[in-house]
Amino acid sequence: MPNVMDAEEWDKLSFEKVLARAEKHGVFLNNFTFEVDLFRSGAENEFSKAIKGLTSNTKMHARFDELSVDPSSLAPKQFLKDIDSIGKGRVAQRLASIFLAEQSDVCPPYIKAALDYLKVRLA
Repeated sequence: MPNVMDAEEWDKLSFEKVLARAEKHGVFLNNFTFEVDLFRSGAENEFSKAIKGLTSNTKMHARFDELSVDPSSLAPKQFLKDIDSIGKGRVAQRLASIFLAEQSDVCPPYIKAALDYLKVRLA
C-alpha cells in the first residue's frame, strides 16, 4: 500500500484505516485462502463433486457431503488438509471443468470487486 498511496496519507493512517481504503487504490484482499473464499461464495456442491471425482476416500466424501448440506459447518483447516492431500492443482482443474460444464457463476467477493474496479478504470 505505501507504493499506491500518497506517502503523507500512509504515514498518518492506522493499519485498519489503510485496509479500509485499499479497494479505492485497487488493492483487493481475500478473507482466508482462495479455496475457502470460493467455497463460501456458494461452490459447496461443486467442491463435493470434484472431491468425489478425485478420490475414493469415503471419509472425505462424507465430509464434503456434509458441507454441501450445511456449508456453515466448514472447518477451514480440515477442508484445506483434504484439498492438499489430493493436490491443489488437481482439485482446481476438476473444479474448473465442473464450473464450465454446469455454467456455474461463483466468484469470491474480492475478485468480483477487483473485476468491477478494472471495468470502471478501463472504460
